[in-house]
Amino acid sequence: MMLRQAARRRAAAVLTALVVLTVLTGCGYWRPFNDAVVGRTQTGVEVVEFGGAGTVYRGRALTTTDGQTWRKVLVPEVTFSSGLPGLRVRTEDCVPGQPERCYRVVAGQARVQETADGGRHWTTAWELTAGRTLFLRRGDGYGADSTGAAPRLESTSLVLLPAAAGYNAGYTVVVADQNDGLVLRRPDGRWARVGLAGEADDPGGAVPDTGLGRNIGKEYLLALSAAGLALLAGLGAARLRRPDGRPRRAVLAAEGARMLLGALWAAGLDLADGFSGEPGTGAAAVMLLLTCCVLTALVLLRRTWPATRALSLVLAGSALVVGLLTLLPFLGWTVARPDSYTLACWLALGLAGCGTAVNWLLGHRLSAAARH
Repeated sequence: MMLRQAARRRAAAVLTALVVLTVLTGCGYWRPFNDAVVGRTQTGVEVVEFGGAGTVYRGRALTTTDGQTWRKVLVPEVTFSSGLPGLRVRTEDCVPGQPERCYRVVAGQARVQETADGGRHWTTAWELTAGRTLFLRRGDGYGADSTGAAPRLESTSLVLLPAAAGYNAGYTVVVADQNDGLVLRRPDGRWARVGLAGEADDPGGAVPDTGLGRNIGKEYLLALSAAGLALLAGLGAARLRRPDGRPRRAVLAAEGARMLLGALWAAGLDLADGFSGEPGTGAAAVMLLLTCCVLTALVLLRRTWPATRALSLVLAGSALVVGLLTLLPFLGWTVARPDSYTLACWLALGLAGCGTAVNWLLGHRLSAAARH
């Protein structure tokens, strides 16, 4: 009885910690849905922002001569890019004074290519990778709006400018990246997402495409399930060593059924909101509660406890390590190491499998030693 109470207390502690983590990771960045288009007018380079992704947004226009400082342009309300007279939008532009070096956007993708030989060979100069795109779409700032429309993260237009005052050489590339705002190549060659042009004299900040522990609420639940499976494996091995008079085949079938149910639950979590989707905060809270109930039932509902108190503590601690190892690749994915979500999933699956096997060996060997 005392052992079960201790297990319940540990489960409650894990539940509280995961609730806090879910709340924290659910706090994203808000931004309006609006499109950005950059082009030239008779007075210079201008960026137009207007309502996009199915929303109604009062547009505005800003102008720059160097890509570093911006000022507002007094124009009527803008609802689409052609609403600003005289705006010439281009998808390809060349460096002033260097006609062989040009840049172009890739239709339908958040990507900019460059050429140094007049267009014979093109290479990628900047791109928003698939991993970072998924990370942004999982965040609150880039979820579908009330109409159900999803934001578009793709480069639409660009302009090249001479370097700002104070630079001896170089040039600036200003890229409009649809709902994501602006991307700048500074004269020193560094690329940066700078977001939408703000109310001040310079562009506003972009929604970060990395953030340790953010946008992986479902993966926390998967790590908890992996820990539960590892604990089930260890207890199952201990029970096989100490079958308490029951046929070994019956014990193996019972423990296998527990493991199968736990694995099916984990697979169901992985498929929630699609393989790479992210449930909302409310859905994540419900999934968390159900996960804790399922794992608690699979672990505690037994006629007899198959392990000693010391062995139970060892297996619980080892299972916790398995859960943390399973979470590690997803934490790395949130900071783009690895950038591929699929690779992070395979790494997590491998670590969870190895950890579960180790816990089974611990339960098997330590239970055998306790009998002698």
